[in-house]
Amino acid sequence: MPITEKFVQAGEYRTHYWETGEGENVLMLHSADPGSGGWLEFRENFDALGRHFRVLAPDIIGFGKTDPPTRDLRHPAYVEHMLQFLDALGVKKTHLIGNCRGGLISISIAAE
Repeated sequence: MPITEKFVQAGEYRTHYWETGEGENVLMLHSADPGSGGWLEFRENFDALGRHFRVLAPDIIGFGKTDPPTRDLRHPAYVEHMLQFLDALGVKKTHLIGNCRGGLISISIAAE
């Protein structure tokens, strides 16, 4: 299953992400540790999940190859960015996997 590196404009941020697979969507959100990113934290899961799902692993604002923040950001801004990311890709429903800050963002998305 090919793993593709892509970019999409999500709100005011050019957002980098990895994509593989087809089917129901799975959004994988990484932690806020130094050097974190979608590839670093989830690459070992892409093959297995990609056989059954469309896997999306973006770099959140200020991490990986996604644009750095343009202002001081608090939690709601990260949630808004991920909702804009999903909207830019036409995703209406997704399963959520999150690690650390990614988990907190995932919980907030699920509550929307």
